[in-house]
Amino acid sequence: MKIKIKNPSGKEKNLIVNSSDLISRAKINAGLQGYIWKFNGEVLKDEKTLDYYGIEDDDTIISNVPVPGG
Repeated sequence: MKIKIKNPSGKEKNLIVNSSDLISRAKINAGLQGYIWKFNGEVLKDEKTLDYYGIEDDDTIISNVPVPGG
């Protein structure tokens, strides 16, 4: 399936993933490991799958740079 990753400046990146992929795997494929991803206002945990969060084809995930100490 295809999802979109949107960065804080609003730029979108398309990413091909499987619903069974771990969030950490999807981040590595996108070159965004270490970033915080949010979907429907919830922070996505690396050890969970895209399917766990109900992420489907054409959904958009928000990617934020982690804030030190935050």
